[in-house]
Amino acid sequence: ELVRPLDVTVYVLHLWGFTTIQIALLLADPAQRKAVLGGVLAQAGRSLAELCAVLDPRDLCVENLEAPPFDLVLPLVERAGASICLDVGHLAYEQGDPLAFLARHGERVRHVHLHDYVHTSAGGRVQTRDHLPLGRGKLDYVNFLHHLEQIGFDGAVILENNSKPDLEESLARVKTFLS
Repeated sequence: ELVRPLDVTVYVLHLWGFTTIQIALLLADPAQRKAVLGGVLAQAGRSLAELCAVLDPRDLCVENLEAPPFDLVLPLVERAGASICLDVGHLAYEQGDPLAFLARHGERVRHVHLHDYVHTSAGGRVQTRDHLPLGRGKLDYVNFLHHLEQIGFDGAVILENNSKPDLEESLARVKTFLS
């Protein structure tokens, strides 16, 4: 209610925190992991329902996070009638393809967090580093932006970098794309 005078058009929502997921992922027993994730998803569903009681569900954009896979979250989003915030770097943690994500969920995506990412291997595990400036990683951001244009995306695209120099580098690349 405090933000109503600001004329907010979308609210980006993380349905759980980083620590919750880290705890679930550290559990070696699959049954325990499933139980913890089940509890997290149940609480997330209740929280989403409470928010939808006071806001237009289409204005709530549930962000895809590093974990769990978005397919586990999608039923909550669909049941609530909510929208999606596509975070391209977070999708990379699932080895996900942003264009494939848009093909599957494009009608629900109203907000995009755009940043580059890289994958590295360490100790036999793939590690992802995100929030990099555009052009410094694996993302074909020009193709992605062209695709958003082609599908008529009219939501916000937020450059999500962690420092002013990184943001300036991303802005320069986007300006080149736009010119």
